[in-house]
Amino acid sequence: MDVSDGLAGDLAKLCRVSGVTARIEVGRVPLSGAAHRLLDAAPEHLAAVLSGGDDYEILCTVPPERLAAFTAAAAAAGVPMTDIGEILDGQGAPVLLGQDGLPLALDRASFSHF
Repeated sequence: MDVSDGLAGDLAKLCRVSGVTARIEVGRVPLSGAAHRLLDAAPEHLAAVLSGGDDYEILCTVPPERLAAFTAAAAAAGVPMTDIGEILDGQGAPVLLGQDGLPLALDRASFSHF
């Protein structure tokens, strides 16, 4: 799924329609140089970085037993891939863990056009 409306919101949509939840380690999420510079100067903007839009990345899930093969295929195709967390049984909003290992609270999960 594309992440054009923000990672947090699009992940929540993916989980909701799949009947699962997720745990994401925010420190593993790849960010642009501009996002890194913003967060270095103003770490309080992390929620906006995770829930803002216009990321235009792909979010997918891969079963653990297929992750090595998927990673190898992506590398062979020249497509960067980053494992940022895991899908879990259960329902509810995905948990985004900060650098300290504690869940982050987001004011909004995704970008809204209206």
